[in-house]
Amino acid sequence: MTGRGSGKIFHPSPNPTVKIGLTVSLSPPNLPIFPLTSHPSEPFHIVITARILSTPHPSLPITLCTHRNPFEGFSGSPTFKDIYRVYPAPTDLTTPMYERKKISLFFGWPHYVTPLSDDLKDFMDFVTIPSLDSGQSVSVQHEVRRSNIEKAEVSAGEVYEVHMTEKCMGTTWWQYGALEEGVRIGYHKGDIDREGWARDEEEERACREARERRERGERVARGEEPEGLELVDEGGAVRFEVVELDARQS
Repeated sequence: MTGRGSGKIFHPSPNPTVKIGLTVSLSPPNLPIFPLTSHPSEPFHIVITARILSTPHPSLPITLCTHRNPFEGFSGSPTFKDIYRVYPAPTDLTTPMYERKKISLFFGWPHYVTPLSDDLKDFMDFVTIPSLDSGQSVSVQHEVRRSNIEKAEVSAGEVYEVHMTEKCMGTTWWQYGALEEGVRIGYHKGDIDREGWARDEEEERACREARERRERGERVARGEEPEGLELVDEGGAVRFEVVELDARQS
């Protein structure tokens, strides 16, 4: 693995209960540009397609949190390596990867704040993958910013490569089945009781409300052990060519 460090964000079990297969594709499959310019003619997306590979409950879908894994995208998470040029190859093969021509995927670190809600749906996103028995999959797409493509000064005939890293192949929360309306999403090992360390009146109020909801017996989906689910890269790297597009075709 190349890039800064090799630390993984998630650490699935050596024998995970559920495996989700991921495949990378591109839309469109090649990057079209106008003659004499590196400006793309249309949005260019990296597409992640997911399917269930193994589960003890093949009739049930799987819902998981997208935070800091390939479903979330590029911001602040080392899910994807930058898009490096592989053709023409550098004349000096000893040139480090990070010094080679590339399209950067990074566009700034997200601003994380301490959540006041004890419902994960209020500040995280989720995706539901169809059941194994259905034979279906789900896809999400992430747009590669035009400004990043233009900054790379791509040229017709160049070939670039896209692939995921191994750092983000898991999740912070998942469950069997789809999310239910009106059911809160709680941390796996129970809601965090923050009343002892609330830093201000707003946090104290939020903690009191969370405790009162628990006392009323409101329904909470706790999820399964995060280490029990693993995301698997099924397809590996994908390459695309920069193709010059006749302006009359745009």
